[in-house]
Amino acid sequence: MNENALPPRGMRDILPAEARLRKTVIQQITDVYESFGFRQIETPALELIENLVGDKGGENEKLIYRVLKRGEKLSEAALDPNQLCDLGLRFDLTVPLSRYYANNHAALPRVFKSIQIGPVWRAERPKKGRFRQFVQCDIDVIGAASHIAEIELLVAGTQALQAIGLGEVTVRINDRRILAALSESLGFPEDRFGTFCILLDKLDKIGADGVIQELRSAEFLAEGVDRLAKLFSNPELNINDIRGVIESAIDPAILDGLAHIIDSVRGSVPAGVRVQYDATLVRGMGYYTGPIFEIAYGSYGSSIAGGGRYDNMIGAALGRPAPACGLSIGFERVIEILTEQKEGEDTKSQRLALLVPDSADYASAFGAMREFKQNGFEQVSILNLEKKLSKQLDRLTDEGFSHFAQWSPETPTPEARVLGKK
Repeated sequence: MNENALPPRGMRDILPAEARLRKTVIQQITDVYESFGFRQIETPALELIENLVGDKGGENEKLIYRVLKRGEKLSEAALDPNQLCDLGLRFDLTVPLSRYYANNHAALPRVFKSIQIGPVWRAERPKKGRFRQFVQCDIDVIGAASHIAEIELLVAGTQALQAIGLGEVTVRINDRRILAALSESLGFPEDRFGTFCILLDKLDKIGADGVIQELRSAEFLAEGVDRLAKLFSNPELNINDIRGVIESAIDPAILDGLAHIIDSVRGSVPAGVRVQYDATLVRGMGYYTGPIFEIAYGSYGSSIAGGGRYDNMIGAALGRPAPACGLSIGFERVIEILTEQKEGEDTKSQRLALLVPDSADYASAFGAMREFKQNGFEQVSILNLEKKLSKQLDRLTDEGFSHFAQWSPETPTPEARVLGKK
C-alpha cells in the first residue's frame, strides 16, 4: 500500500460501523444532557497561542500543536523561535470554554450550563488506545457557587452513561482542599504538595505500599508517611476519619459540604450506581479548586469520566470571579468498551440493498426505496444488479446488509428477502 495513503502517526480513519456507533452515542448523551437544561456550544479548533499557555493546562501545554505564522509575519519572526507561532490546536475543551465565556457572557444566562463535544489534539506519544486526535465530551456549569452544580453534573453524567448501556458505575469523590489540608497535617511542605499529589495519583498502578515507598524515597517527613500508611490500612476510610486528622488545617464547612454532595448524589443517581468518598483521588489537572470526582465502570481499570470545580480559570479570562464546575466523559474509552461488548453480537440493523439493472427507471426505483423506509427499514441503498448475483449477495452480507430486494419493471414493488438464507 502507498504509505501516503496512511493517516499521520497518532491519527486514524473511522470506518462506517464505528462512525455510526459514535454518532449514536453522542446523540444519546446529548439527549440526556439537554433534558437537564444544558445547551450545546462550539468553539474553534484553533485558539490564540497565548490563550493556551500560561499553566492553564499543566503538562498538556508541552503537547500543543503550534501553528506557524503565515507570509510576511513568519519572515519577520524567523530570527526569534519564540515568535514563530501565533495559534495552536486546542488540547482540551475547558480552556477554550474560558475564552468563550469571557467573550460571550453578556449574551448568556447568569448560570450557564454548556455541552461541548468535539475533537482535541495533543502531540503525545501514540500507543494502543491513545491517539493524538480524540473526542472530548464535556458539560460545565458556570456561575453556580453552590454544590447544586456538582450534584447535577454527577446525576446527569451517570444518567447519560446509563443511556448508552454503562449503568453499573462507581462514582468516587474528593476535594482538592482536603488533599491540601491532609498534606499540611502530615507535615509535608506546601511547596511539595504537587509532588505529593503526583505520587498519590499512582495508587491505582502501584498500590498503597508502592506509594508509601515512593514517598519515603522522595524524602517526605517519615512521621507523616507513617501516619498516611496507617490511614491507608483502613479499608473503610471515610470523611470522619479524615476529619480527625485534618480538622485543625481546614474549615469544617468544606468537609460538611463534601459529605452533603455525596449524600445528595447517592440519593439521586440511577439504580446500580455506587457513590463513595475516596481520600486518595487526586485528578491530574492543577486548575481544580474544590470537589473532584471520577466515574469507573465495572472491572475496566481506568475511569470513564471525571471532573471537578475550577473556580479560578473562568475568572482569570473574564477579569472577575466566576465559579465553574465540569464533567468530562472519556468518549474514546467509552467507545472502546461498547465496541468490545458488542463483539460477537449480531448487530446488523435493518439495512436493505435494492438491486436495480443499469437500464432501470430510477424514479420508480426511488419510489420503491421510499416504501421500504416507510415499512421500517432504517437504511435502503440502491445498487446496480451484478451479473454474479450470488457473489454480490455474499458481499452485501459481509458489508452488514440484512435484506435485499430486486427491482425490475415487472416487479416495481419487490419483496424484501433476508440475506444469508438459502
